[in-house]
Amino acid sequence: MKKKYIIILLIAVIILICFFTSSFAKYAYKRAWNYYLSTKGFYFSSDKLDSSGKTNIDNQWDGNKVYFTLNNFIDNNITTNDIKYNILCTTNTGDTCYLNDTNSNEYNGVLSSSDFCVNNSSDNVDVSEYDKVNCELNGYEWVNSSSTSEQFFTVVDSINTDLEVYITVTSSEPYKQVLSGTFKLHKIDVSNNDYVFNYQVNKYNSNLIITNNSSNDTCFKISWDSNNLRLYSNYYESFKSDEGGYINEVVVKVNAMDNLNNDFFIVNKDKSYSIDDFIVDNVDCN
Repeated sequence: MKKKYIIILLIAVIILICFFTSSFAKYAYKRAWNYYLSTKGFYFSSDKLDSSGKTNIDNQWDGNKVYFTLNNFIDNNITTNDIKYNILCTTNTGDTCYLNDTNSNEYNGVLSSSDFCVNNSSDNVDVSEYDKVNCELNGYEWVNSSSTSEQFFTVVDSINTDLEVYITVTSSEPYKQVLSGTFKLHKIDVSNNDYVFNYQVNKYNSNLIITNNSSNDTCFKISWDSNNLRLYSNYYESFKSDEGGYINEVVVKVNAMDNLNNDFFIVNKDKSYSIDDFIVDNVDCN
């Protein structure tokens, strides 16, 4: 009997070793591949996806659009080529998942790169039409600009209160890389609220999502401290800026029975953020 238990224990140990060896091998391969891509100047990232399969939990889901971004940069490193990618959306419940206002759970896109000449001198020369050669020959700086593309998915007519949505993004050019994420969604009852505000904080950015459950288009005035947060999205009707030229107040219009994502870059990373960092008022759209 004792020998039998020893054999069972050995089998269990072998299975565990195989499991952890396989997991470590996959982890090591991903790290090596990511390093190889960085040596080629290829940087592809997202706020809610990564190469390991990031998990996102939203217990305040309004049943409407869910947003994520794709970026051609990691930290301060920028990809100088266009990135072609494919997005696939599936669910654990069999619910239909559509991407970016299409009637498909697949979407193909291009994250475009851009570069331009910058004149940091005091000679007041207009360098906006300079190419790279003329820019650098004349002593000016040729700059690669970061690019972010907002994406979203919609779960169609789901009766489920809790579900998981799986997003997989695969770049095909100039290099292959897979970013994926699981969105664990809990749908809240919004039938008794005309407006719902959901604030989500990520590593580099945050999202203020305003849901309009009323039958009319509605406008909101949003203000915040631009020393801490910088508005990235441009879905506003009007805006005001601080003395440094940074936007610190906008008026946005949210269509009836829809939601709108306001995307902010986090400037002050030493601070904790919440919905209390914003002042939001209902205003006249006229």
